[in-house]
Amino acid sequence: MIKTALILSLFMVQTFAFSSKDQKRLDFINEEIKKIKSRIKEGQDPALFEKYLTDFEKEKKILLSKKEEKKKVVKKEAKKAKKKEKKKKIITKKSKVRPLRVMSLNKNVSVEDVKAKLMSERERLLYLLRNNKSDRDVKQAQLNITYLENELSKRGNESKLRDKFNFDGHVQFRTETSNNRQATQGDRQSEDSFYRVRTNLRFKANDKLDFLLALQATKGFGVNESSSSTSGSLKSTEVDFYEANFKYKLASNLDFTLGRQALAYGDHLIIGSLPWANTARSFDAAKLRYKNKYGWLDVIYSQLSDNDTQRIATDDKDLVVVYNSMKFNDYLKVFDTYFIRQVDHRTSELKFNTVGIRAKGNFGSFFYRTENGIQKGANLGDDAHQYNIELGNKFFKKYSFSGEYSIAGKNYQQLFPTAHKFLGFADVLGRRNIKHFAFHFKAPILPWIALRADYHNFKRDDVTAPTYTLTGGARTTTGSSDDIGDEVDVVVTFKSKYSIKLQLGAAWFMPGQHMKDINDGDADTTNFYYAQINANF
Repeated sequence: MIKTALILSLFMVQTFAFSSKDQKRLDFINEEIKKIKSRIKEGQDPALFEKYLTDFEKEKKILLSKKEEKKKVVKKEAKKAKKKEKKKKIITKKSKVRPLRVMSLNKNVSVEDVKAKLMSERERLLYLLRNNKSDRDVKQAQLNITYLENELSKRGNESKLRDKFNFDGHVQFRTETSNNRQATQGDRQSEDSFYRVRTNLRFKANDKLDFLLALQATKGFGVNESSSSTSGSLKSTEVDFYEANFKYKLASNLDFTLGRQALAYGDHLIIGSLPWANTARSFDAAKLRYKNKYGWLDVIYSQLSDNDTQRIATDDKDLVVVYNSMKFNDYLKVFDTYFIRQVDHRTSELKFNTVGIRAKGNFGSFFYRTENGIQKGANLGDDAHQYNIELGNKFFKKYSFSGEYSIAGKNYQQLFPTAHKFLGFADVLGRRNIKHFAFHFKAPILPWIALRADYHNFKRDDVTAPTYTLTGGARTTTGSSDDIGDEVDVVVTFKSKYSIKLQLGAAWFMPGQHMKDINDGDADTTNFYYAQINANF
């Protein structure tokens, strides 16, 4: 009897087994039924297809029954297998008691995620206690809760510290070589290497008070300090403060900053931080900044020199700046106006005011930049002005070409610019008694490489006055020619995704007749080359 039942059950399984061929047949039948119904819908006589449609429907019914039966068999087998697995787990659990394991979180998990996990684990513990679950599960949940509470406390403290304290900075190294610097033709050869390490430490005491301390170590390779070598000896290079100040929020739109601070405005043409110089530039100053919906207004007082702390009227040099910056739209992205007063009591009693205006914007691919200023002072003299304008166009969305014209009178005082940025990388000239034409081409060739090329032409504005060096020193007035010379600059910049930038640059200054006259007829080209690497952190 048992044997007969087994044979019968095997026969039923085979009969109702649904194979891949059956599935293909079922798909074919469904397609044919679909076609027949479509033709009838189009208006053909249903009697023509009645027999085919009936046969297909019957066969479809049989195949669907087989398919359903197969599902039942598979489901039944799966249920049996699940029961066996469950029994096996129960036996294993009884034979071996597993130790409790406390959960562990990755360091990258945020504070919010830790809070969510802690809430979930507490809810699970309540569920276990209410439903009289095993002591083991309750103890496991309690251990997890203790771990998560400790993690939350630890990460919360770290988060608060990160919110209050942060830092960044860079390491920079540059090596450069030059020859035939103008006014010393033929005998000025130099090869120098410099490095700069700067760390900006910021501490937020509360919602109103912030502190900034920028530590900086700068040095030329092998250069002595106080007549003592710091390379290969027991004497170390000194570390200075590039910036050291605090900022206090007087109101939601009013800040006050006091201490040593970097000041940079506009394109650095009037006041810049001079990042090209190895030490860069910063000021001992007090600054008040007022913000509004159009921009901001800065009022600054800086003491540039105080040779004696006693109240002596002839030892100080002071600077007062009132700078207003506004933004409107693409056509006028920046509109700045400023008033600057410098008073030098030390020698010549040079007191003068500078009033200037700056605008910058674009019309589609066309862009412009202009900055103009005049200076007035009782002992300054005439022709104390400077005008600068640049017009250009972007093409292919990333390349740009522009032309620039600038002029500075013979009595113009160039204040504190980043001069290296404007008047050629060879650093031959300062912004005084000069007419300057330039063309600039910039091309980001690839995401990681960019090219810049510049051409400059320099002339004297007044042939009775001298030309001036980068730092403002006067050359001789020999000769009557206004032709100072031409310069070509090329810079290639390589960028890495690891915050490292390499820059290779070259500049060639070709002296004109005026430079030949003051160099006794010598006309050797000034050559300047450099390689610089910068790593940010």
